[in-house]
Amino acid sequence: MVDGLTASQFSTLKVLRIHGPLALREIAKYILKTGGNMTIVVDNLERDGLVVRDRDTEDRRIVYVRLTQKGEELFDRIYPEHLERIRQAMGGLTDAECEQLMNLLNKLSPADQDVACTVVEASSDHIAQTA
Repeated sequence: MVDGLTASQFSTLKVLRIHGPLALREIAKYILKTGGNMTIVVDNLERDGLVVRDRDTEDRRIVYVRLTQKGEELFDRIYPEHLERIRQAMGGLTDAECEQLMNLLNKLSPADQDVACTVVEASSDHIAQTA
């Protein structure tokens, strides 16, 4: 748990912070959860004021989830420490090993991978990926 968030809740905040508002099914695809699991995760995040749901105006079956200001602020506060833990864990890899890992991850999920060895920096305004 990070700051009282489950791994799924943290991953959901990360996906939304990087990609912006997404439909539940898109979030589920990014974090490898079922729709039912995502409903519970989003219910709890919404209860805590970290996300809100918005129905699509043209197709009411589609529900988008977006971060609230509170959700953005929480993520931006806790992400740097999380990123440092990743850097420490990955620190033993050479550039070649990191590239090999990225290639293996790409084989598993070529369309929707988040690059494990890419630095993602949090700022008060946005999350920017840099190589």
